[in-house]
This record gives sequence, structure tokens and C-alpha cells, in this order.
Amino acid sequence: IPLRLPRFVVPLLTGAAGGSLFIYLTHFQFRSLLRHLLNFELHGSMPWPWLSIAFSMVGGYFMWQAWNFASQLAARPLRRLGLRGDVRLRSTDSGL
Repeated sequence: IPLRLPRFVVPLLTGAAGGSLFIYLTHFQFRSLLRHLLNFELHGSMPWPWLSIAFSMVGGYFMWQAWNFASQLAARPLRRLGLRGDVRLRSTDSGL
């Protein structure tokens, strides 16, 4: 479905979509970190739930960016060997 969006919205949506797995995997950790930083009790409710959501989304986004950076660093030696990032094992690789 084609949809026209303002230019400033596209990078926000792309970042949220790309980092969605990391946002999902880390949102409780970032929520706990925010509670610790703001000195809230662990079982008390946050007075600003939107702050917790925004902090978790930004934290998950940066975790995604860190993963991308680390995976690019790890792929450099493989590319030098001519593997071009394709490191899947094939049946002929086992030596059988």
C-alpha cells in the first residue's frame, strides 16, 4: 500500500522497524535502568510512562546500531578471505 509521509517521519519509522527486535529484547532492561536512574521503587509505577517507552525505544535502537557495527567489524576479516559474508556451511565443506 503506497503511503506518502513527510520526509522527517521516514527515518523515524525505518529506525523503529529496523530496531524492533532489539527494542523488544531490551525494553525491560532499559525500563529498569530508567527506574534506577530516577530512583523509583522497583514495584512502584512510573509517573511518566511515555518516558519509559521513549527511553526503551531509543535504547533498543542504539543496541541495534551497536549490533550492526559489531557485525560489520566481524565481517571484515571474512571479506578479506574472499567469503563476502556468506559463511554458510555446505555439504561439501564437511570433508565427507
